[in-house]
Amino acid sequence: MTGNIFRRNIVVYRNPNAALWWSFAHTWGRHRLAEVDFNLYWHTGGLDLRTTERTITPEGNFVQWQKAGFDRHSLIADPQFVAPEKGDFRLQPTSPAFRLGFLPIPVEKVGPRKQRAQSMERGAKGKEQRTEGKGEESTMVRNDCSE
Repeated sequence: MTGNIFRRNIVVYRNPNAALWWSFAHTWGRHRLAEVDFNLYWHTGGLDLRTTERTITPEGNFVQWQKAGFDRHSLIADPQFVAPEKGDFRLQPTSPAFRLGFLPIPVEKVGPRKQRAQSMERGAKGKEQRTEGKGEESTMVRNDCSE
């Protein structure tokens, strides 16, 4: 595949031996990625992605990755999730993601949740799909941001 776009993503990981971006050396080529930018990266395991000399991308370290034209506007910073240990990945108002053009995600409209009367009304519009799982009915809402 070529011409892929990876824009406005939050990537958080903790394994100090893991690469940020990885590709087989014999298949890597800059043409594979048309655009990689405005992303937010954070390593929770103590690795400073800005200054490490380790090869964490197909181009080398993060500075070499940027010199190759990738992630020039991206940030390396704590995304400031509300309570990730509790599964709450909403962004705090001071999150650096907002400087990159992120918009608040309407988490109340996406993901599994218990069926409610108002979701049945929306389901009539074809925006929801009921699913069965673990003995309880839940509702999945597609976030197409068109409303």
